[in-house]
Amino acid sequence: MNIQKHASYSATEYEKIAEVPIHYGFIPIKTPRITKDDTALSEALEHIDFKDPISEKIALMRFFINQKFHEQDEPRLFYYSKSTRKKTSGHNFSLDILGSNESIADALLIQTVRATLQAEGFKNLTVHINSMGERDTLMRFEKELGNYLRKHIHTVPDKWRAVFQKNTLEITRCTDVLCESFVTTAPAIVNYLSEPARKHFKEVLEYLESVNIPYTINYNLLANKNVANHTVFEITNEDTGTQLARGFRYGKISKKFGVKKDVPVISASVSYEKPKPKISLVINKKSKPLFYFVHLGPSARLKGLRIIETLREARVPVQHALTYDKISGQMQHAQKSGAKYLIIMGQKEACENSIVVRNIATWKQENIPVSEISKLIKQYK
Repeated sequence: MNIQKHASYSATEYEKIAEVPIHYGFIPIKTPRITKDDTALSEALEHIDFKDPISEKIALMRFFINQKFHEQDEPRLFYYSKSTRKKTSGHNFSLDILGSNESIADALLIQTVRATLQAEGFKNLTVHINSMGERDTLMRFEKELGNYLRKHIHTVPDKWRAVFQKNTLEITRCTDVLCESFVTTAPAIVNYLSEPARKHFKEVLEYLESVNIPYTINYNLLANKNVANHTVFEITNEDTGTQLARGFRYGKISKKFGVKKDVPVISASVSYEKPKPKISLVINKKSKPLFYFVHLGPSARLKGLRIIETLREARVPVQHALTYDKISGQMQHAQKSGAKYLIIMGQKEACENSIVVRNIATWKQENIPVSEISKLIKQYK
């Protein structure tokens, strides 16, 4: 993403922690202001079983629509610090991708959050992930969960019977050791996914594997059923058991603003305590990227996430449009970015595990093995 292009609404300063999201294409923006209307709408969408804040997502959608981004065929990636009434020494921020239904958006968000936490010194991180599918999926799942409860009600501990009968989704949230055998054998929502939803979830997992992200499928991990769909995830520090991030894909909110077409969103909230001063950096809006990564085909996009991370580790800035399918959109984006070189991976390069580096002005190019990209890419200026 080109921050210069978004000067009208982007933040002029950002916390140093945002350097990783910026590398992955997220634009720092001012924290969306939550209005009374946003709060009122959130109350209609909140669900008693989940504490996911909906009001801030409504405020972000209002901002998105006011900027008329919904009229453009271009996903938007945003980073912003969350406002909090409590004075803490930690970090509290959100990463959001609006306008993309692609599974790569889910993986890009998860990879960005994980890389950000690693840059902060966290180790032994695990992604817990699940899929809620579409609305029909949840309806089928709740029905089967109710049937399961009625059939096995005699095995449920007395203190939990009324709770489960009032709300069957509480079965997925129960951590009481007395419920362990009952919960373990209960239906799992992934077994009721439609074929498109199953495909989406499979692709997300393949992307995570492509960048060696350890994950665990948590069949009981759900989010607010009034808005959430498809991917739900949490990232925890396995050493302490602390949850550091939580995210999910959602829809429906844009239609509350009178927009006919639903705007898909994948969002993550990151929060952790880190007792060190926050360093603010000023954005240089005149800077242009040296490289722009272009992918051609699904195999190239699958490996693209790994290449972008490799370049980040080598401290080589690069822009990309991984959420784009068509080459035409990527090339237009690359031209607007002002990049000097293209890093290209097509099907051939994906099979050979290589990239092409092309000078946009002269079209002079050379092939570089992916295994040597960190060393050889630094010779370009």
